Amino acid sequence: MISNAMFIARSGLTAGQVGMNVAGNNVANAATPGYSRQTLGLAPSADQAFGRGRIGRGVDILSIRRSADDALSQRLRAAISDDAAGSTSRQRLGELERLVGSLDDSGLSTQLGAFFNAWSGLANDPSLTAARTGVLEQGRAASEYIRTLRRDVVNQQRGLDEELRNSAATANGLLGEIARLNVQIVNNGGPNAAALQDRRDQALDRLAELVDITTVTQASGSVDVLIGSTQLVTAGLNRGLRYEQISEDGVAVPTITTADRGERLPAVSGQLGALLQARKDGVGDTLTKLDAVASALIYQVNRVYSTGISATPVTSMTSTLALPLADRTLAINDPTNSTTSVAPFPPGSGQLVVRVRNDATGSFSDVAIPIDLDGLRNDGSPGFDQDTTLESLRASLDALPNLDATFTPDGKLKITAANGSSFSFVGDTSGVLTTLGVNTYFQGSGAADIALRADLVGRPDLLNARGVVNGNLDDAFIARSVAKLRDTQVAALGGVTLGDSWSSTVQQLGVRVSAAGTQADASKAVRENLESQRSAIAGVNLDEEAINLVLYQTQYQASARFISVIQELTQSLLQLV
Repeated sequence: MISNAMFIARSGLTAGQVGMNVAGNNVANAATPGYSRQTLGLAPSADQAFGRGRIGRGVDILSIRRSADDALSQRLRAAISDDAAGSTSRQRLGELERLVGSLDDSGLSTQLGAFFNAWSGLANDPSLTAARTGVLEQGRAASEYIRTLRRDVVNQQRGLDEELRNSAATANGLLGEIARLNVQIVNNGGPNAAALQDRRDQALDRLAELVDITTVTQASGSVDVLIGSTQLVTAGLNRGLRYEQISEDGVAVPTITTADRGERLPAVSGQLGALLQARKDGVGDTLTKLDAVASALIYQVNRVYSTGISATPVTSMTSTLALPLADRTLAINDPTNSTTSVAPFPPGSGQLVVRVRNDATGSFSDVAIPIDLDGLRNDGSPGFDQDTTLESLRASLDALPNLDATFTPDGKLKITAANGSSFSFVGDTSGVLTTLGVNTYFQGSGAADIALRADLVGRPDLLNARGVVNGNLDDAFIARSVAKLRDTQVAALGGVTLGDSWSSTVQQLGVRVSAAGTQADASKAVRENLESQRSAIAGVNLDEEAINLVLYQTQYQASARFISVIQELTQSLLQLV
């Protein structure tokens, strides 16, 4: 019995000592980020028979457990991902909105309005040099604004690419850290390696800020990490992730993939998910819409303007499009024509009307040149060999009296009038002038290179304001026609006007920014609520630990007193012997 009593006393001493150490460790880490409160698991030792009854043998230490709830941690990490995604979206889309501007400031909508207003003013009095200068200045200003806006948006896109690469590298480093901690945890007690598990949980929380993850805890204590259904960390193996741009139909698509096999990962939340979304649906969509509006502006204005007549007689014109020798003898609509088949403004069948004027007498003659681009031979069979080529067009122009048409050394079509003559184009139902860039107002094909035609700069006398209507010269026809484009519905823009198309883009961006702000506020509230719940479970309560210290101290002192009593009894027994 004495030996059993000593065993009971010793177990009490050990339990009290370990309990004080656990409580003391909790107190020491009360302010440590990521620390989970530890609790001592005790159970009565197996009893033994004594007479007709059974008596206990003290206390056993079962475990030292972390106060953690895996299900709550999963929910919290999802909230961390959503919170990071919301705040990132609000910040990045807000930056884009500030670049693009609102409908009320001096954004593109205002620039387009000023541009068409200038043409309306010219239509009211086409003889005013100031009005002509205003049209050229507004065209220059609008072009410069569009190019600058696109450059700024592209710079933000590049910034997002860099941020995506850095965030992916950080996430990859965290995945490697989690894999290493998995090995250490398994080798150091598995589920009982509390400090290592705390470090791993911190790494998982940081990873959740970057990308939405799910975890599966194994019996060994290791944790598997998944993004979607793709497993990235298994025990000590890290497959890694990276950011790359995968080409799809010639378009670079930003993607998060595994580092080992390049499998796509469905990053829909966290910073990576928000950055991908901002790059694709924010910046990417804005660039697409800006290019579409700029391209439509160039095409619509040039299509009208190219058949206009300037105040100063024109004796020479040169196309902006250059064709290599091999393409000049191919039909303009031939898919094998490496130049015109990829032209931003493809022409169609129609006719080109050229007016050649005798400057001395003022007499002129109009000649219509047919443009055949139907992809059919004369017998109706499919083929391009009988359609209009740039060479055949040059020959038709060159055959006109007092007109010379040649190719420049770099492959541009150059048309020159004889001495004492001038020429103009007074009709083009094919759009070939716009395709070739002959007698146009704008040069370029989109937002990246839109500009006022170089030889118009500083030359208001060369501006086309006149046009031919039913064979008669109208001094303001072109000016009115361009001004009317403000209200023209453009098929390439979905059947809306230029201004409405861009206004819709700005409004959609504003809605996205507002939605991102709402999501960010809601996600933050959810995260804070779940963090409070986890803190209630895993956080250290100093008052509670003080009580535990007193309890374990008392247990230790009582067990020590019990040992003293046993020693006294033992001495008494020895004296009796």
